[in-house]
Amino acid sequence: MGATIAGGVWSECFRAAMAAVAGRFPRRESRLLASAMTEAMLTGLETCNCWTLAEALGHVSPSRLQHFLSRGVWDNDAVRDRAAAWAAGELGESIDQSGTQLCPGSIAAGFHRGLPTDTPSRLRSQPVP
Repeated sequence: MGATIAGGVWSECFRAAMAAVAGRFPRRESRLLASAMTEAMLTGLETCNCWTLAEALGHVSPSRLQHFLSRGVWDNDAVRDRAAAWAAGELGESIDQSGTQLCPGSIAAGFHRGLPTDTPSRLRSQPVP
């Protein structure tokens, strides 16, 4: 029963996140494909590229995904910004204007600033000491 509840909470949270960014995709097909691609990337595929995502989604080839990513009409910066705002609101934490670190007093499980880094704003996924 615990797995069912966790799965239900995950599904509800995922739907809410996708609803938050839905307005950034002008066409229904784009919204549905973005949602399907995102969900496929979160399933734990060993490698995430258009071929493996297409296979996971049951597509014959990756051409539809490639078209969406290269020529589809949507604003990836607006999607990123809206998703970040939604996540910050859900977590109840604020992110500083540079987006590089959580504000003092905030916590993030599983991430910490990797040093040294080649780009000041890049966060690296590393075990938290």
